[in-house]
Amino acid sequence: MIEIRDVSQIYAANDQPFLAVDRVNFSIGEGEFVCLLGHSGCGKTTLLHLLAGFLRPTDGKILIDGKEAGKPSTERSVVFQEYALFPWLTVLQNVCFGLRSLEHDKREREARAIRALQRVQLANCADRYPHELSGGQRQRVAVARSLVLRPKILLMDEPFAAVDALTRAELQTNLLSLWKESGVTILFVTHNIDEAIFLAQRVAVMRRGAIAGIRQIALRYPRFRSSTEFSAEYRAIEELLYGNSEELMEN
Repeated sequence: MIEIRDVSQIYAANDQPFLAVDRVNFSIGEGEFVCLLGHSGCGKTTLLHLLAGFLRPTDGKILIDGKEAGKPSTERSVVFQEYALFPWLTVLQNVCFGLRSLEHDKREREARAIRALQRVQLANCADRYPHELSGGQRQRVAVARSLVLRPKILLMDEPFAAVDALTRAELQTNLLSLWKESGVTILFVTHNIDEAIFLAQRVAVMRRGAIAGIRQIALRYPRFRSSTEFSAEYRAIEELLYGNSEELMEN
């Protein structure tokens, strides 16, 4: 479904070029759950923005179903780290907002929004405002707002980074259920190894703007963090992330 071909992105900062993404080649199959893992500043969010259509690559091509990605599309929904909800709108109105650009009447928009909220277990909060919700609930509203568009691809940029550990684990489990139910293709950006192993079928590790390696996670769902197999995957990804054992010791 997604093909990234020799993609590079260069930024000009104070007239000095900065290579944020360096000749990335990568593909994601339909219905696949892939995590893009790396340290801050490695280029993973830039790559996600290129996939979303917020940026055009300096070099290379990004293809969606064989066609160039081009501008942002409702077929590619984005969930950001920040909740990005309108504080003056109710939960239902926030979820409906993206549907206003499509040809649906108000009744149909609200019906679709309610169904999306039911999928994230928040239908009972439809009339509340964002400030009345917890951080985890707000992020579930953001996910519902993306799902209501019925996208083919869900792009998620560290969406659970701002919540506590217990809420994060709950949101991860909820996301896996939504993915299995909907069949949507997910690219999930994270800097958390544990999160990547728990969620993804494959983990692509980025270092200095390039893909350092891709790890197939062969563990069955549901996954248990206390298992020896989970620990083995953790160590393998650490080695991809840091390069070698000497560098790993230094970090």
